[in-house]
Amino acid sequence: MTSTINVKSAGARGDGITDDTEAIDFAISQTQEDDALYFPEGVYIVTDRIGIPPRGMEIYGDGRDVTIIQPSLEIDTGAPLPGLLAIGNPDGVGRPRMHIHDLSLLCYRRAEKGLQLYGRVAPQSRFHDFSIERATYGIHHDPTPSPPPSPGRSQYATYQCIWENFFISGCDTGILMSETTFMGTSHYKDFWVQECELGLDIRNPEGSANGSFMITNALAQSNKGPFMKLNGGHIIQFQGGWFENNGRVTGEPDILLGNTYGTARNILAMTGSRFGSESTEQANQGSVRIEWFGPYADLNMHSCFWISGQTIDMQGAVSSYIKAYGTWRQPTLNTPAGRVTWR
Repeated sequence: MTSTINVKSAGARGDGITDDTEAIDFAISQTQEDDALYFPEGVYIVTDRIGIPPRGMEIYGDGRDVTIIQPSLEIDTGAPLPGLLAIGNPDGVGRPRMHIHDLSLLCYRRAEKGLQLYGRVAPQSRFHDFSIERATYGIHHDPTPSPPPSPGRSQYATYQCIWENFFISGCDTGILMSETTFMGTSHYKDFWVQECELGLDIRNPEGSANGSFMITNALAQSNKGPFMKLNGGHIIQFQGGWFENNGRVTGEPDILLGNTYGTARNILAMTGSRFGSESTEQANQGSVRIEWFGPYADLNMHSCFWISGQTIDMQGAVSSYIKAYGTWRQPTLNTPAGRVTWR
C-alpha cells in the first residue's frame, strides 16, 4: 500500500520565509517505493538541492501557480545551488518511475538547474503541469556516470516518458539533453519556451544514432537565441508547433541542424508547424528560420506554414537534404542544387 507524505506534516512551513530544506529532506526519508510526496499550497524556501533517491515516487503540489519551490533570496549560500530538484544518483544506479506535476521551480539565478535527472528514469514516467524559470539549465537530462558502461550507446536514459503542459522561461538553456543521453521514444507536448538564450540543446558527442522522440504543439516565442540546436544523430518528429520571434537578440534562426560529432543522420520531420506571425510579417522579412551549421541533417516538412520572405539556409551542409510537401507559402531557399524536393 502506498502512502502520501505531506511536507508540512514533516515540519515544512511553506511561508516564503522559513528555510524548509531540512523538513523536506526528512519527509523524503519517510517515503518508500511508489509513495507520494505532497507540497500543499505555499512557497518553500530551500538552501540546498532537494535530492530524490532512485525509487519510484509521485511529487506534486496544488498547482504551478500556488506551489512554489525556490532558493532563498535572503540567506547567502555563497555559490548558486547546483539545482533545486535532482532525481536519481550520480552513479546511475536505479530506474525509478516518477510522476511530477502541479508545482513550480523558480531558480532566480540562485540555482543552476531547475530539474536534474541523473541516469535512468523508468519508462512511462510522467512530468506535467509544471514551470521552471531563471535557471542556467531548466531541465537537464544528465547521463552521469561517464563514460557509460556499454561502448557505443549510453545505458542511461529518459525514454518512453511523457512531458506535457509545462512552461520554461528566462533560462540560459531551457532543456539540455547532453552528452550520451539516450532519449528513446519520449513525447514532449503542449509546452511553451520563452526568453531563453537557447530553448532545446540536443547533442550527442558520440555522433552515433541516438534514438527518436516526438514534440507536439511546442510554442517557442521571443527566445533570445534559437529554439533548438540539434547535433549528433537523432530522429525528432514535430507535430504542430509555432515558432515566432526567436533569435531576437543573437540574430540566429529558430532551428539549427547538423552533426559535427560523427556521420549519423539527424532527421527532423515537421508536420503542420508554423513559422512567424501575420502580425509581425514585416519583421519576418528576410529572416532565416532553419539553418545548417554542419553535415548529416535532413529536413522533412509536410503542410507547414511560412510567412512570406522567410528563408531556409543549408549552404555548406554536406550530405543533407530537404523534402517538403503541401507547404503554405514556400520560403526562400538558400540551398545547393539537387538537395531539395518541393511539392
